[in-house]
Amino acid sequence: MRPRFLFAALSLAALAVYWFSLAPSITWRNNGADSGDLAAAVAVGGVPHPPGFPTYLLLGSLFVRLPVGDVAYRLNLLSAVAAALTVALIGLILRRLLARHGDYQLAGLCAATAALLLAFTPLFWSQAVITEVYTVTTLAATLLLWLALQISPGNQRWLLPTWAAILGLSLGTHLSILLFLPVLLAALNLRWRRSLLLPAVAAFGAGLAVYLLLPWRASTQPPVNWGAATSGASFFELVTAQIYRPYLLAAPASIMWARASGSLSLLGGGLGWWGLPPVLLGLTRLWQAQRRLAMGSLVSTALFVGYALSYNTADSVVYLLPALLLAAIWLGWGLFDAGQALAAHIHIPRGAGWALLALPLLVLGLNFPQQNLSRDTVALQFARQKLESAPANAVILVEDDAATFALWYGRYGLNLRPDTAIVNSNLLAFDWYRRTLQATHPRLLLADPAGTPTRSLEEFTRWNRSAAPLQYTFNDITNFHHE
Repeated sequence: MRPRFLFAALSLAALAVYWFSLAPSITWRNNGADSGDLAAAVAVGGVPHPPGFPTYLLLGSLFVRLPVGDVAYRLNLLSAVAAALTVALIGLILRRLLARHGDYQLAGLCAATAALLLAFTPLFWSQAVITEVYTVTTLAATLLLWLALQISPGNQRWLLPTWAAILGLSLGTHLSILLFLPVLLAALNLRWRRSLLLPAVAAFGAGLAVYLLLPWRASTQPPVNWGAATSGASFFELVTAQIYRPYLLAAPASIMWARASGSLSLLGGGLGWWGLPPVLLGLTRLWQAQRRLAMGSLVSTALFVGYALSYNTADSVVYLLPALLLAAIWLGWGLFDAGQALAAHIHIPRGAGWALLALPLLVLGLNFPQQNLSRDTVALQFARQKLESAPANAVILVEDDAATFALWYGRYGLNLRPDTAIVNSNLLAFDWYRRTLQATHPRLLLADPAGTPTRSLEEFTRWNRSAAPLQYTFNDITNFHHE
């Protein structure tokens, strides 16, 4: 199976499935509450929640030019395209690794099977059909791994700086990609020279400079402007995600065991517990053939699993996605080794290897009903209903992320009810949020006559109830789910 054909076939197959199951707009499904925040930030030229995701914003600004659907739908397409390209690159990586050790046709079929199993694994699929940063992150990680395997002493003078620049850019998708470094460094085949250092460091810095997009956007005072990062201190707080640091390594031990069991199933290549034997077989075979790469992949997997287990949020499972990429590589190698062992003992008719593709088709059929979000409009309906039913010039008070981000998208991303203002009561304690509110809605009273800023819902309500109708949406999201 030629690499170009393999790449095209895997990309198109995965993209077709994702397109049919794509969410039509923002969604609360698949841990997608942040979709409203990201879509609104892209729509208004703003900055989403920390660390700001500047590379995602750049790609999003290209996809929102597509003449289809609303802004969120176009960003859902970005996730789908990034996921499909990730799947294709995993197939190319596997084919390159396996073709050195036996039957070319079997190598291609095992690479395609493992890549498509990754594509239709519930966790990976769930992020390919919503507005989120994670499939863009997996694309960056997979591209870096594929390029690392291409670098050799003969091309390192130009390809290493290219790789370093993409590494810098990839940090603008999600900072957790740093945990992928062990396997990336293990894949590099360099003849190290001092003359390589300066070009590589300069290229990395040029890629990392994508983060300068955030203070530039913040300076325009958009209505979605997390951190309002126009100073050195506020920029540092944003890009280091200071607001989320208390969640790191904070998950109680009582839930970590349950998470660990679920992680093993997810890393089973989409087959649940049945996928673990070929995954483990593949890791063993990789250890025998390329111990350095196997060790690097093990270290990166352990780091991502530890990160996902210990991060104290309900959606921390998504941090397993880069580890799932490596599990897919192990799975492909396990299938290849099992196929070669079987062929050595019994006669297998020519072309029988194509039966391997029945595995991803089975997983596709089993998971499609759950992953099909093509009719999910609950979050968008919530935003429309709350905005359209609000009194003229109303201030809509909200506290949870899912409702806030949905309303941000409706009000600022789609420009529904421009007479209203959305105020998150939990964010009133932050100076950057009060400044953003004041710039976006000058009519709001955010300080007392002495200039003392409001930091609580009670104070905000007392100062503004005579100036505008206040509408409370607390707990409305739960009720809306059950209507």
